[in-house]
Amino acid sequence: MSRVADPTTRISLLRAAEEVFAKKGLEAAKVEDIAKRAGCSKGAFYLHFEGKEEAFLQVVESFLARCDGMVAEPADLPDSAEALMELGLEQDVQLFEFLWQNRDLLSILHTCQGQYAYLFEAFHRELRGKVRRWIVALVDRGLYRKDLDVELVATLTVGAFDALANAMLQSEKKPPLREWLVAARRVFSIGLAADPSRWEDQRVSQILLPDVDVPEPLPSEPTPKARAPRRRSAK
Repeated sequence: MSRVADPTTRISLLRAAEEVFAKKGLEAAKVEDIAKRAGCSKGAFYLHFEGKEEAFLQVVESFLARCDGMVAEPADLPDSAEALMELGLEQDVQLFEFLWQNRDLLSILHTCQGQYAYLFEAFHRELRGKVRRWIVALVDRGLYRKDLDVELVATLTVGAFDALANAMLQSEKKPPLREWLVAARRVFSIGLAADPSRWEDQRVSQILLPDVDVPEPLPSEPTPKARAPRRRSAK
């Protein structure tokens, strides 16, 4: 009687495979290592996967799906610039904290992009689509300018955050992720704004610059009148 694949065992094998790939890379990883870490036999592994390449493919798909799930669709967005900034920033921080925690696996994925380029292309295409829908929603609410090239801005946004992720991978110690993301949000939000003052009021500034006391704007003072030149007395 043939053995039947078990969903619980498959999940255990995928978790073990993710850990082994993150530690050793695809080339050095062995099926025995994965099976041992999962507490299974090699036979159990081959019951669920044809080989380590198929397991790696599943790991990549799962990782990218988790990343994609952290980027919300722009449905039921709050109306205020303050709430939108908080939502977007916390979403960014959550994603980059996840990437930092899984940086070993992320580094391995970057080295294998050639073979699995189609997965990363599909992921970036989906991500650009979500960003594009966010931009359209913000334009519709009057928060972003109407003259934007939405496709170009979406591409630039994804590219900028991809560059931040690469910079994070090059760092030996954990970088100030929130500060990085605040700076990125400030550039994009104010640079694209239909009315920059809506993003620069005190409440939004405290989100973008949480450790800085933002003073209330000073009342404008009248420009002092120029003094008339003194007349010299005749001698």
